[in-house]
Amino acid sequence: MSHFTVMVIGDDPEGQLAPFDENEPVEEYCTGEVPEEDKQEMMEFYAERHHIGFHDFDDCYNHYGTNWNSNRWRKGEDGIWRGFSSHNPDSKWDWYVLGGRWSGAYIRLKEGATSGVKGEPGVFENETGWDAALKGDIDFEAIRREGEARGRECYREVAAKCGGTIPRPEILWDTLLYDEKYAGLTVEEKRAMYHAQEAVKIWDAAGYDVPFIGPKIEDFQCTEDEYAKRRAVGAFVPYAVVRDSEWYGRGEMGWWGVSTNECPEDEWNAKVWEMVNALPDDTLISFYDCHI
Repeated sequence: MSHFTVMVIGDDPEGQLAPFDENEPVEEYCTGEVPEEDKQEMMEFYAERHHIGFHDFDDCYNHYGTNWNSNRWRKGEDGIWRGFSSHNPDSKWDWYVLGGRWSGAYIRLKEGATSGVKGEPGVFENETGWDAALKGDIDFEAIRREGEARGRECYREVAAKCGGTIPRPEILWDTLLYDEKYAGLTVEEKRAMYHAQEAVKIWDAAGYDVPFIGPKIEDFQCTEDEYAKRRAVGAFVPYAVVRDSEWYGRGEMGWWGVSTNECPEDEWNAKVWEMVNALPDDTLISFYDCHI
């Protein structure tokens, strides 16, 4: 399970989110040929469970296809097995709430503004704040200032926990993963080399060696001013944007907060701000806590 923020631009935000509902069935469609390894996996599973040696995959599936995947695999007249599904191929969420665990985190209103809408709290009953408003009522300068202040506070806190300065690894994790120079090493060997660095040892000892959550040492390989500026620019930027019922995401969100195929942070921030800056002042902007 994962939570992530989605900015919806324009009227009827929930109607715009609707096409991306994981629970919305669609007309059945073909997902492609069934891989041979999937067939083999099924045959081995039932052979081990029932101690039966099948003559071929067709025999196995004819016996247990209903239990295996509700007969979602079918053999065509050409002899090829293909998969079929009615799962929404555009699905991005299974439930959402306006605000949620990030209620009030993105929007600050100008003095005298009247278009603000407060959302609902998250599962831990956090205090709610403004989660939707017209663009012209949003105080973007205040948002950037707060983002910069939080960035400086975070940078200084991290440096203090690491002994007063940010540790600087000689080799970053992405370099170990993708540089051809280290292609002959296994992932385990790369991980051991990475954590053997004195800078990473300091980072780990400070309590930041936590997969998927918390700060990453790579994010702090810059000056305080650079980090604060990045946080200021990103203060209004969500994980995904929906506009005119079209989904724009920084990456593909999976379980446990793991996002894949992400574009670089600076590039994503620039795309979102380009979109927001071009909006008329009477455009509604809403922030949702989405779950998948």
